[in-house]
Amino acid sequence: MRRSRSRINQETVDEEDREDGQAWGDIFAITCIKTMAVFVVIAFYYLTGLY
Repeated sequence: MRRSRSRINQETVDEEDREDGQAWGDIFAITCIKTMAVFVVIAFYYLTGLY
């Protein structure tokens, strides 16, 4: 009985680790998109001479 309870806890920990890894991937993707958006805005201002 003790072992099965421990096993369930380990599976829960594994699932949480996967979710954390996915969250870091999402954060990285959003950071890249935001960085590219900033460069697009800078290029737009540079090319149109609005600065």
